Amino acid sequence: MSFSAFSKDWSDDGRMSFMFSPFPASRASNTSHWDSKLQFWSDVISSHCQQSGRLTFTLKDLERTFTRKKSVPACLEVVLTEMHREQKIRTRTEFLDFESEKGWIQWSIGLVLGTVKRFSSYGRTDIRESEFVTLSAVREKVGEIMEGIYKMEEGVELVMSRKQFGILCKQIDGRLRDEDVELIVCQLRRERRVSLGVVGGVEVLRLAGRYEEGVRPALSEMDEAVFGLKTTCEKLTSKTEELDKEVTRLKRNALEMHKQKNEQAAKASLMRSKVLEKSLQQKQSALHTIQLQLEQLRSTETNKMVVGSFAVGAAALRRELKDNELSVEKIDEVMDDVREGLEESRDINDALTAANVGIHDPDMAELERELEQLVIGDREAAGLEISRQIDMLPSVPTSTPVNDWISRQRQQSPPRMQQTVPQHEARHRPTRDQERAAELA
Repeated sequence: MSFSAFSKDWSDDGRMSFMFSPFPASRASNTSHWDSKLQFWSDVISSHCQQSGRLTFTLKDLERTFTRKKSVPACLEVVLTEMHREQKIRTRTEFLDFESEKGWIQWSIGLVLGTVKRFSSYGRTDIRESEFVTLSAVREKVGEIMEGIYKMEEGVELVMSRKQFGILCKQIDGRLRDEDVELIVCQLRRERRVSLGVVGGVEVLRLAGRYEEGVRPALSEMDEAVFGLKTTCEKLTSKTEELDKEVTRLKRNALEMHKQKNEQAAKASLMRSKVLEKSLQQKQSALHTIQLQLEQLRSTETNKMVVGSFAVGAAALRRELKDNELSVEKIDEVMDDVREGLEESRDINDALTAANVGIHDPDMAELERELEQLVIGDREAAGLEISRQIDMLPSVPTSTPVNDWISRQRQQSPPRMQQTVPQHEARHRPTRDQERAAELA
């Protein structure tokens, strides 16, 4: 078995050699040694019981379980003594002798007066032979069982025989034994979550509902009535099934006798079936009536549970409102403070606005004059920029190459005399359109 889930140090040989060693002679001689070893083994034993589903153990069981490399812990006897003293474990006898009307304080007083005296008289032998109950494991198992019963889809009656309760417990956790169921019932009594009684010679218990804070130790009249009706209903159901099968068998037998020409036997079987049919009808009618009564009682129990849940929810809501100091008066007071704060803020803003009027209020005519000067200055700056750009442009030409050529030709040729233009110059002579363009220019 791997114990890594119980302690990460289990594979550390040096650490385990220390943990397996005996305790000092007294705690005062080495407090840290004593406390660390006791805490280690207490946690390991509790974890082992919870994860394995074991509610009880003996010293011999632990020695077999925690044997490591053929080495047995030499300190377990002291560990169990200390755990018992700290009320982490109890002997099975002590646990079952607990009375639900008493608390652990009264139980401890009785233990000091009686049980401890007996315990000390036996010393080592008592520790080695006693069967111990792990209280934390029992409490956890009780919560698991009750939650499993509440969640069963088909719905389970909270009033049942002790035998039926044992069957339910084993359905939820198959590792449980009859001895464990006995411990679970005892723990339920201690937590006031079960009522016990005897109805018709049968041990009966009634479990607390999911939202019930507690139940009385003894069965109520209603609990006894519910169990009686359930028992009667189960018996009638079984009887009607048997009668129905017998009626069917007699009718088949009558038909068979008729085929065999045995009319007398056929009529006898048929007559017997008629008698049983009448009895069957009576029992079915009684069964129907009992089922209606049982359903009414269930409805009453359901209504009680609903009302109880409403009460729990209302109490929780009131407690939450009280803890957070929430009430209508408190909300009204807070809203009044908010309104007063907003009004005061508006008054402050209005006062600041009124104080600023006229401090920085310039003359409108002066503003218009200043604006006009800005516009004029902007226009003058734009005009200067345009003039500067115009000055940068080149001058307009006063002559063109065509005009210069015409002037030269006129100066070289005598007036009114026809002169033949040389062929090489004729290529460069301007056309009429060019001359007209030159004159216009």
